[in-house]
Amino acid sequence: MPKSIGTYCLNGCKVMSVKGTHLCPRCCKQREQRQAKAKKKNEQERTKREGTTTQRGYDYQWSKVSKLVRASEPICRRCKNALAEMVDHIEPLKEGGDRLDLNNLQPLCNKCHSIKTREDYKRLADRERNTQAL
Repeated sequence: MPKSIGTYCLNGCKVMSVKGTHLCPRCCKQREQRQAKAKKKNEQERTKREGTTTQRGYDYQWSKVSKLVRASEPICRRCKNALAEMVDHIEPLKEGGDRLDLNNLQPLCNKCHSIKTREDYKRLADRERNTQAL
């Protein structure tokens, strides 16, 4: 049976790509650097907009409660397929949810947490739009 033939970097480098990436090692490293820079910029913008993590309520107490929740329920409550990497407020703090109430917390994987956060922001934006229309 013939071996599979590798592909060249999609950026036109004429260098064989790293398996599964379609990019050469140099381009992979550049992409990782761009992503890290963008993440840092996003974090800085969020800190300006909403304050530091401590100012937003994620302090030592939160760290302990978060670890407790993930230890007691290590699988994502939403998809039940992945390890829980985050603890989410079922009723968001912006909607009056209690910050440290165990009944208001659920363990989620990153993907499910992102989906739920988008849903929360959309619901808040819709509510604000409806309030302004009145």
